[in-house]
Amino acid sequence: MLKKFDWNKKILNLVPFYGLVPIVIALSFNVFVFTGTRPLTQHLYHHDIYSKLDQMIPFCPWWMIIYVLAFPTWAIGYIMISREERKICYNMFTAEIIAKALVLVCFFVYPTVMVDPQHDPVFSSQIQHGFIGWLCRFVYSFDEPNNLFPSIHCLESWFVFRAAFSLKHGGVKYKTFMFVSAILVFASVLFVKQHVIIDVIGGVVVVEIALFLAKKYNLGRVFFALERKITGKNQEE
Repeated sequence: MLKKFDWNKKILNLVPFYGLVPIVIALSFNVFVFTGTRPLTQHLYHHDIYSKLDQMIPFCPWWMIIYVLAFPTWAIGYIMISREERKICYNMFTAEIIAKALVLVCFFVYPTVMVDPQHDPVFSSQIQHGFIGWLCRFVYSFDEPNNLFPSIHCLESWFVFRAAFSLKHGGVKYKTFMFVSAILVFASVLFVKQHVIIDVIGGVVVVEIALFLAKKYNLGRVFFALERKITGKNQEE
């Protein structure tokens, strides 16, 4: 049935099917790296890399709004990438998957942890009331501060920003928006005490390594091979 399906056909007039496939694969792998690794690493020794410089950064609960708004920003970035021509789309999502694979290795080789703001009297007293307090408690309830290096939040924000410069559409305003969003997300993960400075740096470095590998070795051809196998058609790489 998929062999007869037009892979250029847009789903909901938004994303072509060839772009939807890597999105689904990337998101599925992301869910595994984010949630599936925790049960597997919980018995490992977790390192606390909270530095004196991190101690100087104040806890500002209202930054949780930026932290949460990162999710729709990533969705916009993913959609923009998926609407590009195959080569760009496939290369970008290949880099995304490589980045998550590197994160997976880090989570097992060097698992990290920091104090849960809900368990710190200084922090918890600031999130007991109001919408911001509820939002913080909600996020902390499912996003525990462990397996932090590198920061997936920062990784995703830097990825959609860097991808913006490979797109043939979007323009200067889109690139500027993604850059400002990435910087704000970097700040948010520190101000809400979900990450430390080295986690932010790690997220950026992982993306840069993944983009380099995907481009140098043309690893996006994996998706071209997958498409050929499913449809029987040979798309230009």
